[in-house]
Amino acid sequence: MTELLFKDEVYAIVGAALEVHRCLGSGFLEPVYQEALEVEYRIRELPFEAQKPWGYCTKTNLCARSTWATSFTMERSSLS
Repeated sequence: MTELLFKDEVYAIVGAALEVHRCLGSGFLEPVYQEALEVEYRIRELPFEAQKPWGYCTKTNLCARSTWATSFTMERSSLS
């Protein structure tokens, strides 16, 4: 069995998401969960950047529109 990379970071992020889901349950639109996750990350002192613009491309073309992602920057990793 292979070892999980960035185990501590992954557990911290997933744990925060599970706590938000435990508290709120299902049925809300994405902005509600986004704000709740931001609060939970602050409580857990997880460094992040909320609603950071993120460009994407298809094959070799950069798309004109961009989407938004929450970025996490930890000591050893950068996750989006």
